Amino acid sequence: MMNRSNSTTRVESREIRAGAGDALAKVFELIATPAIFGFGGWLLDERLGTFPLMTLVLGVTVLAYQGWSFARAYSKSLDEALESRRAGYSAGTHSAVDDHSADSADPASADDIDAVVSAASTGDADAVVSAASNVGGHDRD
Repeated sequence: MMNRSNSTTRVESREIRAGAGDALAKVFELIATPAIFGFGGWLLDERLGTFPLMTLVLGVTVLAYQGWSFARAYSKSLDEALESRRAGYSAGTHSAVDDHSADSADPASADDIDAVVSAASTGDADAVVSAASNVGGHDRD
């Protein structure tokens, strides 16, 4: 019979392997695609006599597009994680990762999180500290 911690370990291990596979695919894509387009540009340069113009144009264009695409996908995943976390906080639940101690304060509400994010976007460190100290409805010193 499998105990709960062993089951959790297997799930975490599977997620880590899946994440490593995704990362390897992204690295391969980031290297192979510009190389292929660069090679195509080199072939065009040979035919047109414009070396290294097309090699650079195609290679750099694809590399820039991929950087933009990866940044956009990363930003989207962060937004989804934030919304998921906000939904959990609004429902009064939070994950073990967010539970820093057994006697921690009530979970933060979406308004508390919004206040901290808003303060952080202004760049005012004092405002961030003030907003973070009020998370969960308790003043902390």
